[in-house]
Amino acid sequence: AMITRQRILVVDDDPSIRDMCSMVLRDDEGYEVQTAVDGQDAIDHLGCAPDLILLDIGMPLMDGREFVRRLRSLAKFRSTPVLVMTAQIGAADVVGSQGTIRKPFDVEALLGRVANLLPAAA
Repeated sequence: AMITRQRILVVDDDPSIRDMCSMVLRDDEGYEVQTAVDGQDAIDHLGCAPDLILLDIGMPLMDGREFVRRLRSLAKFRSTPVLVMTAQIGAADVVGSQGTIRKPFDVEALLGRVANLLPAAA
């Protein structure tokens, strides 16, 4: 049977983080990866129907918290897992997220968290 590749949307205004996440998730692990530069851009990327969203909190235009509020207001994305990436201490309380990974993060730690949060591949 053909495995459907799981899609991850990486939302961060820092190009180096986007590139690193894309490289590791796509090239090393084979996930399908889309990237967005802020919350508004991420909303525009929801058409790709991500299985998991990796989300930075501090972004211009629309920050991570506002993005999660918008995301959860859409029925289709009520249960899409969101993993928050942050360098801020105490940012763990993002309502509607499934947890936090502290930047700068260890690649293995990131991959482990992603694998745990993704719905089991059909």
